[in-house]
Amino acid sequence: MHLRLIKGLSYDGVVRASAAHPDVFVDDPEKYTALLESGYFEALPDAHTVTGHLDADFLGEMDEEQLNKLADDMGVDTTGKDKAEVVAAVAEEPVEVPDISKMKLDELKEFAEDNGIDLTGCATKASILQKIREYEADAAAAAAIIAPEG
Repeated sequence: MHLRLIKGLSYDGVVRASAAHPDVFVDDPEKYTALLESGYFEALPDAHTVTGHLDADFLGEMDEEQLNKLADDMGVDTTGKDKAEVVAAVAEEPVEVPDISKMKLDELKEFAEDNGIDLTGCATKASILQKIREYEADAAAAAAIIAPEG
């Protein structure tokens, strides 16, 4: 989780930050919350994500069971809503997807491992990016299309 120093010239505690290097990243939710509550930091979106919305036309093509499961996973209440209302509610919800083009080599490898992408034969960042993009293209048939906010 990404934080930026906003108060003082430096901070030296569970993390180190300075005016010259104000950005810090923490994985522990408790540390993240404590740093925010200190008043020295502000939360920033992860630099490796793009926010967008699921495509309503694609959502409309899903069967109701899949659509309701997706809505539930996203925390959208479907109680008393017909399919068109569920599509509209899900399409309205912002979603974040990783922007793999901005990831470093070790981050790409971790992303691939987390998503079960086999990197056998991939030795360079370009070949890993290509393999991940091929995987994403194959998965796009089973997932909604993300339209960037703008």
